[in-house]
Amino acid sequence: MKPAINWVKVFTITCLLSLFIIYSFLWLKMINTHVERTGSDFIGLFTGARLSQLYGYSAIYDIEKQQNLQAEVIGFEFHPNQTGYFTHPPFIVPLVRLITTSDYTASLIRWTIILLALNALTVYLLVQTLPQGYFSKEEAWILGLGAFLFTPTFSGLMNGQDTAVLALGTAIWMHQFFSNKPALSGLGLSLSAIRPQMAILYTLPFIFKHQRVFWGALIGGFGLAIFSLLLIGPGQLPIYLHIIQVVESGMWNLPHATDMPTLSGFIRRNFENMNQGIYRNQIWSVFLIGLTTISIWWKKSDKITEKHVGLVVILGLLLVPYAHYHELTLLLIPIFCLIRIWSKEGLISAKKLMLLPSSISLLLLFGFAFPNTLKYIFVYSVIVLLGYFLSKNKK
Repeated sequence: MKPAINWVKVFTITCLLSLFIIYSFLWLKMINTHVERTGSDFIGLFTGARLSQLYGYSAIYDIEKQQNLQAEVIGFEFHPNQTGYFTHPPFIVPLVRLITTSDYTASLIRWTIILLALNALTVYLLVQTLPQGYFSKEEAWILGLGAFLFTPTFSGLMNGQDTAVLALGTAIWMHQFFSNKPALSGLGLSLSAIRPQMAILYTLPFIFKHQRVFWGALIGGFGLAIFSLLLIGPGQLPIYLHIIQVVESGMWNLPHATDMPTLSGFIRRNFENMNQGIYRNQIWSVFLIGLTTISIWWKKSDKITEKHVGLVVILGLLLVPYAHYHELTLLLIPIFCLIRIWSKEGLISAKKLMLLPSSISLLLLFGFAFPNTLKYIFVYSVIVLLGYFLSKNKK
């Protein structure tokens, strides 16, 4: 008599292999296509690292030098508006500089390896937050692989983005917070300074509850700020702030402003003729109102639990004025918060929970087959469902 087919295992293997094969094919296509690899966001990071090697860290925000270097990489002169400005905080440059040479393609390949390693560490920390003994070793591996192959994470790899640093910081924050180590949790959270708007939204509510997390994040952020100033020199700070202002004031009119999962992206996609000044003011107002509301909610809560951590990450992704698809990697935080809740209460079996990250990845990947408007129906469906199940938790 033939043994019964384990359909769960078949689905799992098929799902993970499909994700791996699709990602590998798309990445190989990108790295072997000049237009795609030079059009990735990595060109900004490469520019900052390369300028630091050629002229010193004080030159990394020199707009003219950025334009000239990128023209050499791309192979032709281009309009200044096409510059992939390096606007990231200075503290990321030494890491990118380690893998950067004059060979752009080789540098991007090495950077991808760094990102894969950071993503693996992020997933390891998230898996470690789960209740011991609920998942077998095999189930934990399947869960971890599904999280490692998360679709937004792959989007970050394709773009050579440094979102992996942001994800790692939030994973440390979650891991240490639920391990009752608030100060270390805050230090991990300080890495979110790679996206300052998110750092503000995730950090400030802790003034009202678990202040040691706030102080840990503040000390860590202050350390990164001092390190950054030592790199570029205090005299370069106005230049850095200027380039941030240039990019921020012009980004609302750019086509890629419509390709954001945020509230700002939703408005930009559906009200393209809106006055950009009004649009910009509305977005920043909503961000400040959201930050205030979250802080009040934090203060009134008896205890900060998985529900609070998961929902604040979701709200952050929606409320920050500027974030792209790859920032949705942070959805791993509410996903693992839900898995923690359901596994601690024994509401859903481990065999089903282990499929959650890979199932969501397939859904999001399927959404990529549609234009932006339809693609984000899948994104918002995932966000709404995660938010709904987290908010249902009474604790």
